[in-house]
Amino acid sequence: MRSGRFNQPTVSDISIEWLMQVYLSTFRIEGKNIHLIPVAINYDRLFEMRNLANEIVSGQTDDLFSMLTVTRMLREQSNQAVGKVYMTFGEAISLKDYLKENRFEPLNQANFDAAALHLTSHLVLQHEYACPITLNMIVASLLLQI
Repeated sequence: MRSGRFNQPTVSDISIEWLMQVYLSTFRIEGKNIHLIPVAINYDRLFEMRNLANEIVSGQTDDLFSMLTVTRMLREQSNQAVGKVYMTFGEAISLKDYLKENRFEPLNQANFDAAALHLTSHLVLQHEYACPITLNMIVASLLLQI
C-alpha cells in the first residue's frame, strides 16, 4: 500500500488461483510440480512523503498525481534523488509440499479457495518480512506516536 501498511488478504490473489488451477488440472495428473519463487520489490518513496502523513492519519488518499505533478515533485528534490529500490528473493516454495504441509492435499474444488487464500496470505507475510525499514516507515511510526 502507498501508506506503508500491509493488509491481511480476504480473497486469494488471481495469479495464485491460476497457478493452483494449472497444478490441479494438469501438473498433478502428469506427476509434475510447480515451484514459486517469492520476489519482493520495494522502494523508498521519498517524493511521496508530503502525502504520507495524511494517508496514515486519515486513511484517505488524494487524487492520483498527474505526470506533470510527479515531474515537478521530482525536479524539486535535492540532487534529484528519489530513493532506492530493493529486490529480495525468498526461498522456493514447492506447491505440492506446501499443500501437503498445510493439509490441503489432495487439492480439490472443495478446498481450492481456502488453499489459494492460505497461500496468498503466506506470500503477503513473506513480502512484509522482506521489506526493508525505509524512511517513510520511520516517519510514519513517529507521526503515529504524536
